[in-house]
Amino acid sequence: GWADFVKIRDIGSARESEALKAAALRLAHDIDAYILRHAALAANNALGDGSSAVGTWDDVAAGYTRLKEEGCEGDMDLRAVLTYGDKQALGKELVETNATGNLSNPAQGVYREGWQGKIAGIPTTFTQQLPSLTVGTRNQTSSLTAGTADSAGAYTDYCISPAPGQFLTQILNIDIGSGTETVVDGETFTIDGVFAYDNRAKKQLDHLQQFRIVGDATATGGVVAARVYPAIVTSGPFQTVAQAAGNTAQVNFVGAPSETLQPRFIAKKDAVVVNCADLIMPATGTAMRKSLTKLPISVRMWQDSTFATGEHNVRFDIALEANTRANGRRHMVRING
Repeated sequence: GWADFVKIRDIGSARESEALKAAALRLAHDIDAYILRHAALAANNALGDGSSAVGTWDDVAAGYTRLKEEGCEGDMDLRAVLTYGDKQALGKELVETNATGNLSNPAQGVYREGWQGKIAGIPTTFTQQLPSLTVGTRNQTSSLTAGTADSAGAYTDYCISPAPGQFLTQILNIDIGSGTETVVDGETFTIDGVFAYDNRAKKQLDHLQQFRIVGDATATGGVVAARVYPAIVTSGPFQTVAQAAGNTAQVNFVGAPSETLQPRFIAKKDAVVVNCADLIMPATGTAMRKSLTKLPISVRMWQDSTFATGEHNVRFDIALEANTRANGRRHMVRING
């Protein structure tokens, strides 16, 4: 009867609603993963071994220290993004530290309620959306082909970006093997003898400058022309290193060849910008466009069907692109244990 048909129709509507909700949730996860991947791999500074859990207060505090050494101001704008495994490791470390008798108030709170709020003064988010980075086949210990001859330059040589994401980058020739070995966008390395420089205090820092590979590259005869950040600038108000690289200086990559790294990160909120655009409305089917309440972007939902088969399809589309602001890489740091 008609009542049965109405009942079936209502169940169908409910099922459609749940299907749309599931599709929207998947889209939200994909957006999170895309933006977090960009943010997690943007920095050239990377502390720890690249894969171990962040398990101590010092692991987070070391990232804060590095940001301050890089001239990152505004503590209120910093955010740390860690994994749920880190949350467990941090709680375990604090509870074990206070396991000699009655738990202290901080440890008791972690034991009963889990981490809430801040670590080392930095608001912290735990997520499962952080990326993995499988590094290239390059030798972990490599070398420059002619350090001083082809590496040092002036700020004016690198201040005009050849393309989005390439501000203050340069091409550096590195001997990474004997054939067609690879380096992968997002890898980091140091060069022996090339120390970081504080261009505010005008002094050498006590750690080697860390560099980031920008874009994938493949070697020819073992030598790769890799684009790296930051460019090696040895003088002037925008100096990035205390001294130029020596000829054939040793290059030390993070991670063994083809190893998969699991970076976490701390970033200043404005270090990454996400550009978006409204998509045009389709000429067929049923569609609508909705602006999100917590993000300045809109999502297009498009439904269509095939009369001959009864097939119904729905898709969600969004146009966005994440990019790093000028000098934004200096306001981000990857952290591991």
